[in-house]
Amino acid sequence: MSCVLRIMGVDFDPDGFEIKSGLSLGRKLYKGTPRFKSKPDSEKAQHSVISFVVSSADFHSPEKQIEDAKNYLIINKDGLSHILNDKSIQHAFLDFGLQFYPDRVTQSIYLPHDIVSPAGALGIGIEISLYNNDRFE
Repeated sequence: MSCVLRIMGVDFDPDGFEIKSGLSLGRKLYKGTPRFKSKPDSEKAQHSVISFVVSSADFHSPEKQIEDAKNYLIINKDGLSHILNDKSIQHAFLDFGLQFYPDRVTQSIYLPHDIVSPAGALGIGIEISLYNNDRFE
């Protein structure tokens, strides 16, 4: 999964948000629980988080991720509208996972207004996470 919507807050209630919004989730993490289920002694989560898969397009497909995200925002606008009214939400953002090209001098990713504007209107920020494929091979 390359584009994920994450919603989080110190006092955020992921279960309540899921019910209120009617959105189906990908993953929940509760404040005070281990950040990694496979490592029960790992650092404890400082926030409660709910994550939704927005696009399954791969790291090489930013245009497809953006198109999927635009459609997700349109289809789920009513459920996502609860973000602005929920004072327990400290951060809500679309995280686009893209490939980092270490051999390039620069790398630019253009986000058109028709993803930035609707996301902002719903109280959703945008994050771009760059991944080095060499680390996964």
